[in-house]
Amino acid sequence: MNPLQVELLLILLVVGLAVVPWTGQVVHCREPDWAQDIDTRNDDDVSSEKCSRTVDIYQSVELPPVTDRNFGKPLHCVYRIRVRPAREDWVVFVRFTRMRAGVPQEDRQACDGGYIQIVDGYTRETNISNRENPGFYCGEIDSPKTFISETPYVKVVFHADEYGPDTYMQFEATVKQQQEVASRYGQYSNLYPHRRGQPVQNTYCHRLFKDCAPGRCFVQSPAYPGIYPRGLSCKFRINMRQSLVGLDLTFFDVDGLRCDNLLMCFPRPISRDPADCPFDYVRVFDGPTEDHPVITTLCGRGRLKSNIVASSSEMLVTFVSSPAGPLLNTGFHFKADSVYDQGGGETIQLRNGACIIERSVSSTVHSYNSIRSWYPANTSCQYRFTAPLGEIIHLEFTQFRVERVTFCEEAIRIYDSHELDPRFIITKNCDTNRPRSEAPRTFYESTSNRMLVDFSSTVGSLDGSSITFSFEVKHVSANIYDNKLTPMNCNKKFKVSEGDAHSRGSFSLGYKDFIEHSRPVGCNYSFDAREWPHGRVQLTISAPFEVKTDNCDVDCPAHGPGRIEIFAESKHEKTVCLCRVGTAKSHRVVSIGPVLDLGLRLKPSPDWHRVAKLTQSDRMLEVSYIFYSDTRCGPERLGLDLQGSLHFPPLAQPMTTHANLPVELGLERSLPLYCRWTAPLLADHDVSFRLQFFHALSQYSNCSANYLLIDDVALCPNPPVTHTVLLRREHIHAGYHCYCE
Repeated sequence: MNPLQVELLLILLVVGLAVVPWTGQVVHCREPDWAQDIDTRNDDDVSSEKCSRTVDIYQSVELPPVTDRNFGKPLHCVYRIRVRPAREDWVVFVRFTRMRAGVPQEDRQACDGGYIQIVDGYTRETNISNRENPGFYCGEIDSPKTFISETPYVKVVFHADEYGPDTYMQFEATVKQQQEVASRYGQYSNLYPHRRGQPVQNTYCHRLFKDCAPGRCFVQSPAYPGIYPRGLSCKFRINMRQSLVGLDLTFFDVDGLRCDNLLMCFPRPISRDPADCPFDYVRVFDGPTEDHPVITTLCGRGRLKSNIVASSSEMLVTFVSSPAGPLLNTGFHFKADSVYDQGGGETIQLRNGACIIERSVSSTVHSYNSIRSWYPANTSCQYRFTAPLGEIIHLEFTQFRVERVTFCEEAIRIYDSHELDPRFIITKNCDTNRPRSEAPRTFYESTSNRMLVDFSSTVGSLDGSSITFSFEVKHVSANIYDNKLTPMNCNKKFKVSEGDAHSRGSFSLGYKDFIEHSRPVGCNYSFDAREWPHGRVQLTISAPFEVKTDNCDVDCPAHGPGRIEIFAESKHEKTVCLCRVGTAKSHRVVSIGPVLDLGLRLKPSPDWHRVAKLTQSDRMLEVSYIFYSDTRCGPERLGLDLQGSLHFPPLAQPMTTHANLPVELGLERSLPLYCRWTAPLLADHDVSFRLQFFHALSQYSNCSANYLLIDDVALCPNPPVTHTVLLRREHIHAGYHCYCE
């Protein structure tokens, strides 16, 4: 080639360069939106330090070294992580080994001094992206932290207002396929592509769940199980076909740690108080929108003691994280399941804040179940039953299982009416007072055609009542028990109250009420003093019966014209009968236990006409009752503890006797003694009793008259050796009882 040819070639090259148009893409070698991330204030510094660039996976990335040129000046760096080949099922792991940038403001709306942003889905090609609001990480980490992306398009932005040696960041990126990340997608993720819900278009974290099969729906925070992004407002709408929605919390760490130094910041335990969750929280709604009632608000770190069960087939879960915060917490993982009622019967449900079932009962048995969903504190669920006139309602528990101990904070009360009137309460069942659900079952009956069953809770629940119960209801003829002589009041209950207002009373039955109807009479009256400590009952009965005996079958045969039967709750008291129609007499019966039942059994007979003509009074029967407390036993309920002791007679000052103590009972020493002490026990624990001392005078050491009873084990006075009684946990029902006579 000659010199002339060389000169011409150079001229052509120069001319070729001159005609090529200048573009920003050629100079900067990046996409248009990539250039927008460079702060124009710091363009010279960035270019000189080669701060912003595209990085490959498995490449360790650090900030530029601190020099005289950049010290104390703003620094803004953008790192795009390049994944090759580009596939939608790649998951990017960004592992931060060192990081310190700025501090979060007190309200966590921004960072002061500097921040780090992680943009997940930075390209316009993906519908899942947080590029509109990536939030800000700031603070310091003492141990490596990992962000696990939702898309394969990730970039990391670093900014410092004044760059220096106390500001730093180092990370490296790796990738995995979705099927390799079992902690997020579960096993066999290719078979269940919507296990994490169906993404909502043009959102980063909204998801829909439909017809979740058990264990196949994962409600997770974005980037789980890695650090969750900032500035989130996510909604997870869950829908079941015919069942209730249940959430099982597998992992929870939402704002559980506010700095990465355990000496200065202790992990915050999981809390359900919204006041404890001002920044990051999960909120669960009882329905598909935020207009429905809030079930709970959660934040902190740990596990719940129960699942969360909605009252319908739809539920909304929202997750909010503050715009700025630490690079610390790893979010949550719930499993959404269908919750079905077990067994037959009708289950009461919480609807629009009300929890009521109203039914007309028939002679056919119908079953009803306890509530299975959440309910707030101070909830009352009522079953109201009505029978035809002239019928009464019969109720039996077929199941009564205590799931967790609340010491009667949750209880089932049965009322002999349709109102929550304490005057008509029949019983109160709870974890320390359980009805028998095996044969022979405990049953309850009304005295009218109405009954109310009220389940009340002062503590609330996330997954149904602490007592799983079922009961059967039917109506039966009142003639089974009596013939309803009008205006007689048969089958009546008299209960003591906390005060003295209802501590005594009386009622009567006239001759004409019985003679005019000429039908058999069967009336039952119950006197209950269990609300008072060591409550007792005294009955004074004025009736034309001359004989009082505890040998009823021999001295008072059932085929006679009539008799009165007095039953006691305690099996240690004999049944007393009044019989043999004649001159009216007054008989007194004093219980040694808290309950007495009086049964009146009359049959039409000429004897009644004869007595009615001879007597000057028109009252055939008059009963006076008095409730009082026996002060000799001391406190009735012992404290809950791992161990304790019981002393009798009590060492402390005796309890004050109620003001209405009958005058004739003032000398209590002349009465038989019956004491019952109750101690709450820890669940799933055996309990051992050791009798160290039991003394009685020799003439009273007969074990048939004086003894101590522990779970049907009788201990006699003056034992030659120390006795120990062990109660196994499977044999413990509600506590223990001790009896002395």
